[in-house]
Amino acid sequence: MKRKYLIIIAFFLLFPAQFCFLSACAPVAPIDGGLDGVSIAKDRSKDIYYHYMKGVLLSLDGDIDGAVEEYTEIIEMAGHVPLLMMELATLHLENNEIDKASATLKTLLEHNPNHYEALVMLGTIYGQSHEFEKAAHCYRKAIEASPDNPDIYFLLSILYKSQNDYDSAREVLEELLKRDFENHMAAYQLAHIYIAMKNLDRAKYWLQRSLTIKPDFTGALKDLAFINEHETNKQEAISLYRRYLELKPYDIEIRVRLGNLLLNEGNYVEAAKEFESVIDYGGISSDLEFSLAVAYFFGKINYDRAIDLFLEILDTNPGDDRARYFLAASYHELGECEKALEQFQSIGPSSDLYASSRIQMALIYSESGDRERAVKIVEETLENRNDDPNLYLALSTLYEEAEDLDSSVYVLERGLEILPGNTDIKYRLGFILEKTGDYEKAIALMRSILEIDPENAEAMNFIGYTYADRGIHLDEAEKLILEALRLKPGSGHIMDSLGWVYFRQERYHQALEYLEKAFELMTNDPVVAEHLGQAYEKTGQPDQAIEMYRKALEKDPDNEDIIRRIESLEGKQP
Repeated sequence: MKRKYLIIIAFFLLFPAQFCFLSACAPVAPIDGGLDGVSIAKDRSKDIYYHYMKGVLLSLDGDIDGAVEEYTEIIEMAGHVPLLMMELATLHLENNEIDKASATLKTLLEHNPNHYEALVMLGTIYGQSHEFEKAAHCYRKAIEASPDNPDIYFLLSILYKSQNDYDSAREVLEELLKRDFENHMAAYQLAHIYIAMKNLDRAKYWLQRSLTIKPDFTGALKDLAFINEHETNKQEAISLYRRYLELKPYDIEIRVRLGNLLLNEGNYVEAAKEFESVIDYGGISSDLEFSLAVAYFFGKINYDRAIDLFLEILDTNPGDDRARYFLAASYHELGECEKALEQFQSIGPSSDLYASSRIQMALIYSESGDRERAVKIVEETLENRNDDPNLYLALSTLYEEAEDLDSSVYVLERGLEILPGNTDIKYRLGFILEKTGDYEKAIALMRSILEIDPENAEAMNFIGYTYADRGIHLDEAEKLILEALRLKPGSGHIMDSLGWVYFRQERYHQALEYLEKAFELMTNDPVVAEHLGQAYEKTGQPDQAIEMYRKALEKDPDNEDIIRRIESLEGKQP
């Protein structure tokens, strides 16, 4: 049993003569005449010492009731000594005698109104009894009694926060920070108030402030990383998690969190390193094995090791369709198509991955040249799962690859009968219709997408590029593509579209600016290379134009228009 007030026992044992502080607090009046009175006072002092030591020993032995009796006896003899009153209140609390503890503290405060520890203890009792106004009053009095003690500010702030009174909680911490702006815990707690208020900008400010004061404060690092991850500031979150793990390398939960964040960001090599570290620290689990195997798979790091991990998971849980799906995909990547087909086939219609697995089977058959089998698989799957848009998209692609655009259109129109508001099917249908030359219907579909999703950048870009390519409605095309680029500022396709609009508007230098940016992002796209070549040609740069046309011809060797352009430019050279 450990209570701060029992440390006085060491004082008594080392300096027993100093015990007079108890009797001095309530001096005993001598009886008639001198020596006898002194003798009686000394006897009482001995009695007090005896009862105190007996109370301490009983308390240490777990006899709370006995200790209470001894301390009560002392108080009757010596008066309301604050130290004893606090010890008595603590014993009542240990005995779950809340009312007696409160009464003792109130008595103490009647005689010592500014007794800091009594105010804090009574305030805590009120708080636990949901008498929040009384608790706040006690804490406020404690602050007045000891304004430089930060602990009481935290207690009062927590009390207000528990009542969702965030403004009052914030004001208390701000009051503390005015006294001590270097208090990192005050800044940290204030950040949590702002988190509760959903004001993440202010929360980040105070977490940063806390870290400025104490750069190795792991709690602030972790919370700041959480906020940045929530706000999709992924790279900042990754940096903060790494700083945190430098200080706490064995925090498996955060290392897994960092690994998953890296995995979602496509940084598969670093994700795998984090997961491997967790396993080294003894944090193995099926979920961790799965994440590591997925990192190996998508990062093309080690397909064989990925397969081993997926098989381990399936040995433990044969019904884990996620592991089975990626096991099949790993076999496919290694060219073991029969094994891949076997695993994909094992994923049944009740699984969320059923449609995806059947599409992958169709892809394998299509790659082997058996397009008829591929089409049959998807058609059969549609009989069981006609509400999955990916099946219509996959079947449409199979027909498109076979240059059967009519069947591709038919499949997508079937899909829209079942899923009339699906924007992916609408977009794909518009794309196919544009290839058939039905521009008006394609544009109408894109506009219907924008009615459903006004910020669909791909639909905007489609309309704008189609207009630019045909040399019509160029002002509207420019407006649409600029908006699309605002929504997707890093898209090479949209940059190419904007450059092509400017080219059609004969704003060749502006066209060149965006087409060069597009080519940097899409060096293997023959259309972008051809557009850039034409921009170079119009801006009087024939050598650069020929270079771009040749790059386009590498990817599209049968393009007679490009061949003619190269021949024309070469014929003009001296």
